[in-house]
Amino acid sequence: MSQPTCEPLVEAAQKLAQDLDMLEAQLYALEVEGMNQLHPWRYFALQPQVDRLNRKKLALQTRGIAR
Repeated sequence: MSQPTCEPLVEAAQKLAQDLDMLEAQLYALEVEGMNQLHPWRYFALQPQVDRLNRKKLALQTRGIAR
């Protein structure tokens, strides 16, 4: 009896890690952009986008753990 391959799981884990890295980079860029603005209102205007990315990040992390 042959052993099942783990390749699909490895590929899924790599994809999740890549997605998380991309989200981390986007969050960092938004934080830097918000902090570098001369007007604090711009930082608060970016907050909904930061929240959306954080929710997406949490969903990816949860999905990765659930598998």
